[in-house]
Amino acid sequence: DVRSWCKDQYNTLFAKYFEGVPELYTGVTEQSRKMTDSEIEWILTSIPLQLISVSEELSQYKLNIECLKLYIKQQEAKYVSESEAKTVSQKKDEAAIKVMDYQLLLKAYSSVASRVDNEINFARELVMSAKKIWDSRRKVYTANPVSPTDLDSYSI
Repeated sequence: DVRSWCKDQYNTLFAKYFEGVPELYTGVTEQSRKMTDSEIEWILTSIPLQLISVSEELSQYKLNIECLKLYIKQQEAKYVSESEAKTVSQKKDEAAIKVMDYQLLLKAYSSVASRVDNEINFARELVMSAKKIWDSRRKVYTANPVSPTDLDSYSI
């Protein structure tokens, strides 16, 4: 159930920012076909903008995680103070058991955030790879310029 919930969270909130990235990566690493300049341009222009958007969304998501952590601490303190157990360690154990569901939710939230962080890093690497390809192609074009030749200036 937790895996399914995490997958739904990712798909609902973050997957739209990474659509097409795995296919573009395959295009970069594939030996049988060269990426077109338009594909590389798309990587260099669109993906960084998507990364800005997903980073903003992730920031809000991580804020929820921090709020949940504070809520858990608050609930633990409440349960410890309400506990009728004899020792402090027993009170803390009781409180820990009572907030276990929240701890599970926290782990699930953290798992989704970690996955998004990994996807962001993957997309950054793709952008850097595309930039290297772009730069190397531009060096080839400047080293071997192809331009029309003025045949009238040559006398035979």
